[in-house]
Amino acid sequence: MTVPDIFFHIGAHKTATTHLQRSIGNHRESLRDRGVAFFGPRDLRDAHPTLGQRFGIAPNAGRQVTPLQAMAERDKMLDGASRLVLSEENFIGGINNKWGRMSVPLYRNAQARLTDLTTKIAPQGMTLALGVRHPAALASSAYVQHLMAGGRTGLRRLQPHLDVMAIDWVDLLQRLSGVAGVSRLYVWRHEDYDRVFDQITRLLLGDAAEGIDPVEGRVHMGLSHAAVAHINANLREPDIVATARARFPICDTHPPFSIFGAAEIEKGGRLYDAQVQRIADLPKITLLTPMPSRT
Repeated sequence: MTVPDIFFHIGAHKTATTHLQRSIGNHRESLRDRGVAFFGPRDLRDAHPTLGQRFGIAPNAGRQVTPLQAMAERDKMLDGASRLVLSEENFIGGINNKWGRMSVPLYRNAQARLTDLTTKIAPQGMTLALGVRHPAALASSAYVQHLMAGGRTGLRRLQPHLDVMAIDWVDLLQRLSGVAGVSRLYVWRHEDYDRVFDQITRLLLGDAAEGIDPVEGRVHMGLSHAAVAHINANLREPDIVATARARFPICDTHPPFSIFGAAEIEKGGRLYDAQVQRIADLPKITLLTPMPSRT
C-alpha cells in the first residue's frame, strides 16, 4: 500500500483559519476526485467525532484507541486518496482561558497532543502548516472572540493581565517542530495571508490546488472599538454583542478594536519582527513570504 502524505493546518486561532478552511472546503468533492481527502471543522466538530475522539487523544478522547484502530480510522478517512489534509485549530487547545485571558505560553499542551497524533497515524512523518500574527492584534482579536463566544469579562478587569511581550511564537514553533513525527513545518505571517494564499493551498493540496480561489470578503468580522466599549458598559444586557455589532459596525468611523495603544503596538511589532526572523532560521521550518512582484 502506498504511504499517504499527511498535512495538518493546525492554526493558529485568529489567523484567517476559517477563511482558509472555507476556501478549501468549498471544493472538497472535486478534491476527492483528485486524490485529496480534506477534513475541516465541519467534519471534526459539533455533531461529528472530533479529531481527538477519532484517534483517542486527550483531553476529549472519549475512548481508548489502539494504534491499529487509529490507522484503520485514518485509512477510512483517506478512502483511497493519496493525501490527507486536516485543518482544525482547536486540536492544539484554545487561545483564551474561561476568564478571557490569553493562555501563556501559547498552546501549552500542543506538543503532547501532536506527538500522540503523529505516533498513531503518521509514523512516516507529518507536515504542519501554521499562521502567526502581530501580538497586539492577536490579543485584541482574542478578547473580541471571548465576547462573541458569550464571555463577559470586562476589559478593565482583564487588561492588567495582558502583556503584548508575553506572546512568544518562537517558543511555540520550537515545541511543534521538536515533535519527532513532524517532518516539516510551514509558517506564514497573518499579515501576508492574502499574498501567500496560493502558496498555502499549493503546499496543502499539491497539484489539486489549481482552481482553489479565496472566498470573497472576511469570513469572521470582528468588533469595532466603539462596539467593545458599548459591550463593556452593558455587560449584563441580553444580546449585547449583537446589538453593539449592529450599532457600531467596523467602518471608516468605527475602526477595529485594539486593546493596546500606539506605543505598545510599536513595541509588540518590534518583538514580532524579531521573532519572525528567528523563526525563519529554525530547523525544519520554512517561512512562506510573498513572491516579488513582476515589473
